[in-house]
Amino acid sequence: MLLTQKRILQILSRHNHNDLASKLCDLTLGVLILLKVTAVTLDSAPQIGARFHLQFYYFKILPISVFSIEYVGKICVNAVVAKRKGNTNFKRRLSYLFSFTGIVASAFSS
Repeated sequence: MLLTQKRILQILSRHNHNDLASKLCDLTLGVLILLKVTAVTLDSAPQIGARFHLQFYYFKILPISVFSIEYVGKICVNAVVAKRKGNTNFKRRLSYLFSFTGIVASAFSS
């Protein structure tokens, strides 16, 4: 099954209560956020961080990778959003990059 840009955008955007793929995407990203915050918090505790620093370091790569893939995916598929400024796909993608949502998403990707 080939996913269209519009469908990918639906999955990556806020979930629709009737859309299982969108719900799973939201749930997965939410869990990754909580796990990353927990890892950062535990890593900053002197006794725990000293003992498991390397494990926390490698674990934190997973959420960053997933968020980066999500961010690039949103950039790629935002060309289908008609309400974005610009009459070309490139301009619509730039419009997303410099929107509030795009800037916040880039902060989570790093």
